[in-house]
Amino acid sequence: PGDTLYCCVSVKEGAGKPLDECEMITARLTLLGADDFKDLNNEEPGRLVAVRRRRMLRLCDQALDQGGVLSQEDLSVLLMSDVKTVRRDIAALKMVSSFT
Repeated sequence: PGDTLYCCVSVKEGAGKPLDECEMITARLTLLGADDFKDLNNEEPGRLVAVRRRRMLRLCDQALDQGGVLSQEDLSVLLMSDVKTVRRDIAALKMVSSFT
């Protein structure tokens, strides 16, 4: 429960190659994890953003562990968010990781 099979580009492929020419893999991704719900009862602003970012990191890690990579468009579909939201989240996560 909570997992899905998702077709994504293999890590073996280089950037800029048309998708129809890329090797694809099927990855098992956890859309709903137990940690996704820990902040939902919290009334603090930004709790849903934190949940979405945790999911994003988990999905990318799971795909990578199975030899795949997720595009911003893939994450948009999986997280049911706009691509612009995904881009903002990625930028914010990069800033956080540069401080640690």
